[in-house]
Amino acid sequence: MKQYLGTIIILVGVLCLILHASMGGNATLWAGIIIEIIGLGVHIVINKQRKF
Repeated sequence: MKQYLGTIIILVGVLCLILHASMGGNATLWAGIIIEIIGLGVHIVINKQRKF
């Protein structure tokens, strides 16, 4: 489950961006962008720790 944490966070960011597209407003846009960046960072860090 830990290996999918970054992907789950990225999907939450995508949901925020979809909400922004339907509702508008700068808060949902910035929240989506920030969540996406955090998700990418988590994904990179977790995958660097899992060396095959």
